[in-house]
Amino acid sequence: MPFLEKRGGVARWVAWSCRGWTVDVASDFLRLWREAQIDKEKRGSKTAKEREDFDQKWWTEFKVAAYWMPVAVHYSFYPEGIPGMNTGLVGLFGLMAGLNSFQTQWAATA
Repeated sequence: MPFLEKRGGVARWVAWSCRGWTVDVASDFLRLWREAQIDKEKRGSKTAKEREDFDQKWWTEFKVAAYWMPVAVHYSFYPEGIPGMNTGLVGLFGLMAGLNSFQTQWAATA
C-alpha cells in the first residue's frame, strides 16, 4: 500500500487510531463524571428505584471504561505497548469490559 507507506506505514496509522480510541475512553470518564454531577443535583426528586437504576448503570459503564483504558493505552504505544502488558491481560480486560457491556445492554432490553 504505497499510500500508507508514504505516510509512516501501517504501524503508525494503527498507533494513531488507538490514540483516538484512548481519547474516546477518556471522554467516557468525563461523560460519567458529568452525569454523576447532574444526578447529584436531581437526587432528591428521584425515587429509590430510579436512584438504584442510575447507580447500577453508572457503575457498570464506569467499569467498562476502566477495563478498556489500559488496553487502549497499551495499543497507543504500538508496536511496543506497555511493558508487562501481555495478550493474556489484554484478553482479560477485553472479556471483563465485554461482559459488563453485555450486562448493560441486556438490562436495557427488559
